[in-house]
Amino acid sequence: MIGIYLTIGIVLWMIWYAGVDGTMRLFEYIELTVEHQVIRLRLYFMRLKLERQLGITPNKNGKRQNNVRPFSKQKGMSEVRGHMD
Repeated sequence: MIGIYLTIGIVLWMIWYAGVDGTMRLFEYIELTVEHQVIRLRLYFMRLKLERQLGITPNKNGKRQNNVRPFSKQKGMSEVRGHMD
């Protein structure tokens, strides 16, 4: 019962101190922060699932690696022709 009175007292004090608009902004900020954390948690599990499906494994440093070379590091046609001659 004390918890309810304390919560009501804190909300009333916030309204008295910051006004209704300031208190509502605080509650909206808290709500958005919680939603953001939930989304980040869901993205983390989606990333793990995708890494598992693609076969990406962590290396010694804890960073992710795979066996596919980025396009910018692939050999160009001029390098390939030079090795064919």
